[in-house]
Amino acid sequence: MPIYFPVNEKALASNGDGYATEANKSIYNGPFIMETWVHDNKVVMKKNPNYWNAKNIKVDTLTGLIVTDFEAATNLFENKELDLTKISVEKMANYEGKPELHKFPDGRVYYLGFNTSNPVLKNQKVREALSLAIDRKELVNSILNGAGIVGSGIVSNGTAGEKGDFREESGDLFAEYAKINVKQLFEEGLKELNMTPAQVKLHLLVDENGTGKKEAEFYQSQWKDKLGIDVEVEVLTKKERIARAKAGEFEIVRYAWGPDYADPMTYLEIFHSKAKDINFAKYSNPEYDKLIDLAKVNQDNKTRMDAMKKAEKLLANNFTYSTLYYEVGVYLINPKLKGVVIRSVGDSIDFYNASITK
Repeated sequence: MPIYFPVNEKALASNGDGYATEANKSIYNGPFIMETWVHDNKVVMKKNPNYWNAKNIKVDTLTGLIVTDFEAATNLFENKELDLTKISVEKMANYEGKPELHKFPDGRVYYLGFNTSNPVLKNQKVREALSLAIDRKELVNSILNGAGIVGSGIVSNGTAGEKGDFREESGDLFAEYAKINVKQLFEEGLKELNMTPAQVKLHLLVDENGTGKKEAEFYQSQWKDKLGIDVEVEVLTKKERIARAKAGEFEIVRYAWGPDYADPMTYLEIFHSKAKDINFAKYSNPEYDKLIDLAKVNQDNKTRMDAMKKAEKLLANNFTYSTLYYEVGVYLINPKLKGVVIRSVGDSIDFYNASITK
């Protein structure tokens, strides 16, 4: 999703609120034109004859089926009704070693948000213990079947930094906590609250899609085994989970954020105290805000990156939000389909150089 696309003013005015809501109420300057848009069913794109490089666009028609279920998408691929689809990590094992299977880091970071208005979660030692009790390596290997990268900060790997990868430059922000006794830390936090583990009753929200339910069961077991507490899980639709999170109606919530542009700011600005609709756990730190504000306006790359590294560390050390992993997208692609580019930022699937071999 690029941040800005220029819009023809006349087209916008003539269509009013209906602009871009139908195929015939949209305008195009790229290699393809939307010919048909059957809402919640399919989109048909045709080659744009007026595109400046039309002669080098090899695909005449693209049909995108709107499928919300991984199982259905996999079946469509198997029936040769799809040439490309994303699949669930559970299905990945069926295709290991086959030419159809492709994996791409997609820049999306998954994390837990702790509602600090909850009297238990207001205690930082409790939040730390809940976060550090989770074995992220086991999470990635056992629950995600390897389709993930252990999180070491809120900014995903593959993001541009000062001279190279921001994640490598900023380092593993969990490393300093490696030797902490999480049970002892948890009990210290509860002692400050005059509570015992048996008195702790917490609630976790997750999505019904993907690995949400399996992850929740994993977190439950980690917290039970290492901290001695029972955490209730509620499985919701994505829409319901987002609404509950934005309304502050949660205690712990599993969330994800994908990059809108290729800069660490796309991950960090959402935790600014003024980002109220996105900063759902209400993290607030004037020093963090100051660093983010500086990085937004300063034009010196080193100064910007240094500010964002400091801000990321402040966020990590507070544990209102706790990074879990960076997603690796798992795709099935017809071996005859060549030249497709899958990116982690912006328009993720690019058919500009695509072609089908016979």
